Amino acid sequence: MTAVDTHANNPGYDPRFGALPWLRQRSLLIIKGEKIGVPKEQSLSLLLGLFVHLGPAIIFTLVLTYFGRSWEWILGSFVVLSGLNLWLIITLEKRRPSVSLANRTLKAWVEGMSLVFVKGVICGSAVVATGWWIVSTLLSALLPATLNYSIVSSSWELIFAAVMLTDLAYYCSHRFLNHGKSKDRVSTLFRKLHVVHHSVDVLDFLRGNVSSFWDTAVTGFQIPLAIIGACAGMDLPSVLITYTLVLMLQATHHANHTVNIGLLRFFFMDNHAHKLHHCPRGYLVNHGALFSVWDQIFGTYYEDWNLSSNYMQKHRIPIPVGLKASTRH
Repeated sequence: MTAVDTHANNPGYDPRFGALPWLRQRSLLIIKGEKIGVPKEQSLSLLLGLFVHLGPAIIFTLVLTYFGRSWEWILGSFVVLSGLNLWLIITLEKRRPSVSLANRTLKAWVEGMSLVFVKGVICGSAVVATGWWIVSTLLSALLPATLNYSIVSSSWELIFAAVMLTDLAYYCSHRFLNHGKSKDRVSTLFRKLHVVHHSVDVLDFLRGNVSSFWDTAVTGFQIPLAIIGACAGMDLPSVLITYTLVLMLQATHHANHTVNIGLLRFFFMDNHAHKLHHCPRGYLVNHGALFSVWDQIFGTYYEDWNLSSNYMQKHRIPIPVGLKASTRH
């Protein structure tokens, strides 16, 4: 493998940095040679990929639109859709794996399911609800009556906007705190807690989701969403619907099966790009969790469908990117 920057003189040329030329021009990255001997990424059914990655969130939205946003429908549809999607992801990992991995043990099942559903869903929802109540109570007490602050059932447009803003907040904390270089105590603490997530040896749905309680249930999405929801005057059902969509849109991220969502990968973060983030040197790229658009706007997006993300993560092969000289500190 060479270490030649193949597009240093024309960074807007390389489609691995984004969907459009003006987004590619914003990239902070350069390609450092090419990887030889790495298999190509899986390229499977587009319809299946769209269904697995986006289907649960779309169906969840349609169910609540038609039947209403009662707690019964919110909880019931989440449980059913999450269970079906979990079964589908596990089945795809078994029948069409990206790489060969050791069989899952009972311990892996227990730890994986408890992390996703106990830490992420139950504890995470509790943090969101508690944070929303604290912030909304403070705003109601402190804001002058002339501002007419109130809590109301939110439109779907506001819910979708809250999903995007929550991911933007996650992008910032993930890039600058979890993977930043600052030596202050807050950044050091965030890096120490996040390194648990990047210490996993096996990347699949159950074993690749390992992370600290802090990352999974508190700071990742929960506190930002609680603040965003309260400031926007969203009621609690709307805030928890937002949190459900946040969880659903990242369900495939660590799967040992790469989903194909076509050109929508330039808006939504697909699991190919996220798994590249888990490879050596992946700390430079793909910091958004739900939307790839943030990485493209801020110059940290990278994909390469000529490289298998699971293969590179399994064999600890660094991604072939570096920072432009002008962005190094």
